[in-house]
Amino acid sequence: MVEYDAETKRLLNPKDSVLIVTIDEKEYLHLGCLLEELFPEARMQMITSVINPKGNRRDNEFSRCEEYIFFVYLGRAAIVSNGTDMLRESMDNSNSEKLYEDKSVRLRALLRQASNHGKRTDRPNLFYPLLFEKKSGKFIGHGPVLDSLENRNSYIPPEGVVAMWPIGANGTELTWNLQPSTLMEKHRQHFLSFGKWDGKKRTGYYLSESQERNFKNGLYNVIGQDDDGAYIIELKSTEDKDVRPMTIWNKKHILPVSMELLILMVYFMIGVFPFRSPFMQ
Repeated sequence: MVEYDAETKRLLNPKDSVLIVTIDEKEYLHLGCLLEELFPEARMQMITSVINPKGNRRDNEFSRCEEYIFFVYLGRAAIVSNGTDMLRESMDNSNSEKLYEDKSVRLRALLRQASNHGKRTDRPNLFYPLLFEKKSGKFIGHGPVLDSLENRNSYIPPEGVVAMWPIGANGTELTWNLQPSTLMEKHRQHFLSFGKWDGKKRTGYYLSESQERNFKNGLYNVIGQDDDGAYIIELKSTEDKDVRPMTIWNKKHILPVSMELLILMVYFMIGVFPFRSPFMQ
């Protein structure tokens, strides 16, 4: 196993590659721990794939209908739009048609979630306040980036201005997704927008790098501007909609390759069996 682990890492390009591993319910916990140990620098997601909608009946237990797929991302590797979310299209065709006829563009949230390395301690350089006019809620800029040990309450905003920090619903100090300079550049380009003002806060959104490229390539229509000057955009064509797979898949023939064939493929690539199958004696 140690030899196989080393060979697996050797085959993968640390700058841009993906390792995909399928596993059943009995071993997915152990596999997840092994992958985290083997690839501490990588990003990892586990997909639940419905392989038998009718379920495999078990006495006195829930019927099993799924397997799991681990995706380990190295370097620049990332998921892109493939025209289907792998879930809703299978659930309801009428809802699917409405989903793909929608021309709205889903912007990225400005607040980084804790589960995505979003705690203040993870990226202290992204912890700073956004500033809004107290009466109108109009966005006017940002405050200073605080030292990692500095209390946020030590910052006093100007009179008539409210400071909004990246704080989670449970009170955890989080971070924004953007550096202050990038935030203001998005604002100048009309790519930064906010939700309704409640006297204390507004939810922030922005165009991601890929969406900016789409904008520059003419895939979006500008149908107006909001009170902060941000562009209100929509897709020119639903064919360009950025629909990405979710973490639950419910489509047939997702991975048609048999486990025995996968084992043989690994053997021919590196000359080592990852494990012995009872069908391969």
